[in-house]
Amino acid sequence: MEKTNIIPIDDKLNLFAEYLANNDRAILSARFGDGKTFFLEELKKSLSEEYHFLTLYPVLYQVADNKDIFEYIKRDILIQLLMSGDIVLDDNKYSYIESIEGFLSTNFNKIINDAISVVAPLLTFVPKEMIDMLQKNISRFREYHSKIDKSQSDTIEDYINSFTNQTGGIYEFDPISRLIWDLLSDLKKQTNKKVVLVVEDLDRIDPAHIFRIMNILSAHWEMNDYSETKLSFGSVSNKYNFDKVLLVCHYQNIKNIFHHFYGRDTDFTGYIHKYSPVLPFEYSLKTLVRDWIIDHLPSDFTTYEYVKQTIADLILSRYWSSEGILTNLRHITTFFTKNVYRVSTNIISFHLRNYNLESNNRVTKLLCILKEFQITIDFFFNQYKSIHIIDKRHIAELSEFIGPCWLLHPYIDKGEDVIHFDACAKDTIDCRIGNSSMYFNINVVTVLSDNNRFPKANYIIKEIDVSRAPQGFNDVDAMKRIFEKCKEYIY
Repeated sequence: MEKTNIIPIDDKLNLFAEYLANNDRAILSARFGDGKTFFLEELKKSLSEEYHFLTLYPVLYQVADNKDIFEYIKRDILIQLLMSGDIVLDDNKYSYIESIEGFLSTNFNKIINDAISVVAPLLTFVPKEMIDMLQKNISRFREYHSKIDKSQSDTIEDYINSFTNQTGGIYEFDPISRLIWDLLSDLKKQTNKKVVLVVEDLDRIDPAHIFRIMNILSAHWEMNDYSETKLSFGSVSNKYNFDKVLLVCHYQNIKNIFHHFYGRDTDFTGYIHKYSPVLPFEYSLKTLVRDWIIDHLPSDFTTYEYVKQTIADLILSRYWSSEGILTNLRHITTFFTKNVYRVSTNIISFHLRNYNLESNNRVTKLLCILKEFQITIDFFFNQYKSIHIIDKRHIAELSEFIGPCWLLHPYIDKGEDVIHFDACAKDTIDCRIGNSSMYFNINVVTVLSDNNRFPKANYIIKEIDVSRAPQGFNDVDAMKRIFEKCKEYIY
């Protein structure tokens, strides 16, 4: 799809770039099917000079045991690093990690003995009594060590190492973890970019996995930096050397799942604050497209806010997902940017002598839009019938939107509530409802006819003001019949 046919999201991209720059642990919130994949693709393109993105898809971990999640995360990070064209895996460079660990574990006693042999010559300058005492204590140590074969320092070291080597533990830092750290360090040096870990669709996996992953990510900031002050104002260090971590989910879903999992009274804000102290960045492609459509409707629709919102919502309802909207963006943008409405150039005559309507009016333009996007008149008016009881202001607005097309009413309604227009002066029309003898005036705006376009018309009625008209002008069924009549003038 060409860039010119995509509804611009530049403003949102710029806002998010600023949000990401200021937050090392960020959250992008969007509903399922609301275009976050499209947004992320565009984001990665626009920030490719500044950031290198690595993406995890935990939905793939659905069948894994909870305790194995951490290992899957490490695996996927490593694979993506190795797939990066900016990483050159040199065995001579990275093999030391495993070699050092093996060397230390198998040669510990020899290293200690070599250290003592280096220090021994210096003992000639020490008084004999101290040498004897040292030799006596060394003998005692050897005797003690031969019995238990383990010192307190060894015990402490083994205890600490048990956490370092614990699979899935928060303190785990095995050779693979160290390799990831070094690969990321080299990646940043080679590209001069910051590295962002993106965790996609977090709210689409098992709840236990959701909070396991969040706990892992929260725990992977160095403990020396893990303070409220650092979390709120500072930049903390990530265990694997990522500069930033971005969670992608629908934030409200995560909140709902949390309360379902842990209870309604459990503090979600305090929990999520341990990962990120800032509010999520909210994104919706549908909202962007909706706003764009509203901004590109005909200029004479400008003051009719609910009519515009209804049109945009009905167009978007034709596409069940953001993928459907993306597929049809060319259609949407082309139609509204060309601004071509197929309406006949005829005038509409009615019984008021010397006065006529233009066929190219708000109602016929709206009918062209409905036809273009295969929306029926019934479907359009069902929206109004459903909200008629809730908010009658929307019905009143639609009545005003119809405006001069109300003059067609006597031709399509013959019942008791038919609206009669009996006389027209320069700026008013006499009007009555049904058989009532009571007349009221409706203000009108008329213009002299262009004799070249409409040689048989003296005046064109451009507008009538029905804002103070009686109840008959708020009849949804009557409005619908006017729409059906105006269909004759579009093609």
